[in-house]
Amino acid sequence: MKIPPKVSVIIPVYNDERFISDCLLSLKMQTFKDFEVILIDDCSTDQTFDIVREKFKDPRIKIIRNDVTLKTAGSRNRGIDLASGEFIFFMDHDDMVIPTAIESLIFYAEKFRADVVHTSLYFLVGENFHAIDRDFKIDECAKQEERSEQELMTMDLETRLNENFANHETHCAIWMNLYRREFLQRFNLKFFDLIGEDLFFLFETLICAERFLSVPGGIYFWRKNSKSISNRPGFDQLEKILNSIDFVSKRMESYFEIFDNISPITKYNCFKFFMYSILTNYKMRDLYRSDFDFKLTDEMLDKFFRPIYGDRTLLVKTLFHNSNLHLIDLLKADGI
Repeated sequence: MKIPPKVSVIIPVYNDERFISDCLLSLKMQTFKDFEVILIDDCSTDQTFDIVREKFKDPRIKIIRNDVTLKTAGSRNRGIDLASGEFIFFMDHDDMVIPTAIESLIFYAEKFRADVVHTSLYFLVGENFHAIDRDFKIDECAKQEERSEQELMTMDLETRLNENFANHETHCAIWMNLYRREFLQRFNLKFFDLIGEDLFFLFETLICAERFLSVPGGIYFWRKNSKSISNRPGFDQLEKILNSIDFVSKRMESYFEIFDNISPITKYNCFKFFMYSILTNYKMRDLYRSDFDFKLTDEMLDKFFRPIYGDRTLLVKTLFHNSNLHLIDLLKADGI
């Protein structure tokens, strides 16, 4: 009987012939070798599939081709279903990890029996990146120092949410974390077809994890790429954004009814962070101006925002007309 790998690395990919080699080379250089790569090709039309098949003849790399487009959420869910590792690690197809990334994450996950191990990331500037070698020493968590459980484990839920989600100074991403697969299965945590589906997945793991470990230092390089799988253009974006905000607000509220010891300001900040992130990341101002009927859009905005902000809806709408204003500033009118 074949022994399953310790870690399953799940990578959804769409038309990324430019950077997929960088991503997979960073995985081949890992000091920890007991992992599988589940590459979900979401109907690419370029040379991505051929590049992977010809350049990476590694039995650990499994290429799965979707018959129909599943987008990021569906591709990640398919990866979760196919994973056999004890732990799951997500990557985007144009990003990279340092050589000690998986080794460091596994060290802390096993030592402290963590459901989730959270780290930091580094930003890639531009499209070019110098090769990572084994002497690349920027990762604090790779030191595997003798840190105490009390120092690393965040048991208080409100603190966890404030430090890792509701804090606007923190960059939140699912690919900064290692997840125990049994934990995801136990709570049936999957990705919804939303705008900002990764943020909501992160929120759910923060809420549900019994043992959440936050380790100093970064292991992940994130490349801002306008052609990524989650940034494909579409004329339904505005309506989907509003539907996503509506869906997430209801789901968040259902969680907060269960965990009723969370303060109102933390609840508010969690929702505000989600809303602010997806509106700014998906350039809702541009969509509002160019792709939709103004009257219909105003009605859609009123439907969602007015129950929350009352007559201050006008302030929120200003976001779509004035590129110098940001939602986080406009919401200060709420007095929080």
